[in-house]
Amino acid sequence: MIDIQIFLSQTSLRFPLGLMLPDAGLITQTQVTVALRDQIQYCDLKLGEILALRGWIKQETADFFAEKLRFFCKEESKHLFGFYLEEANLLSPEQINSILIEQNQTMLRFGTLAVLKGYLKQDTVDFFIRYLFPEHRLDSPWIN
Repeated sequence: MIDIQIFLSQTSLRFPLGLMLPDAGLITQTQVTVALRDQIQYCDLKLGEILALRGWIKQETADFFAEKLRFFCKEESKHLFGFYLEEANLLSPEQINSILIEQNQTMLRFGTLAVLKGYLKQDTVDFFIRYLFPEHRLDSPWIN
């Protein structure tokens, strides 16, 4: 299997959405297969557009993974975790605010709270940590 982190950091090419989105827990491999079949009939549409038209992801989410993620992986200075999730249109500003307020009370990490609140799947949090914050992938769910 190709290491997405190495690929994203060492090339300007785009890594296929059909590999990244299932890895992030945002769609299934079956949905990718259906969308690829659709693409045969609608060859003028990109895979992300088909997935969005089918209602499986938001167009902004597809655009984030197709166009922005590789640049964020290359950045030396990182933004806060919630920034990337908002950029990918996976969390709203209100959801981020809610997590930050609760984080101050519980001392749980941002991603842990996003999963506990039902905003994100654990696979999605793990994907973002793995590729944007790999140095934190073994951290406890609690803030030290």
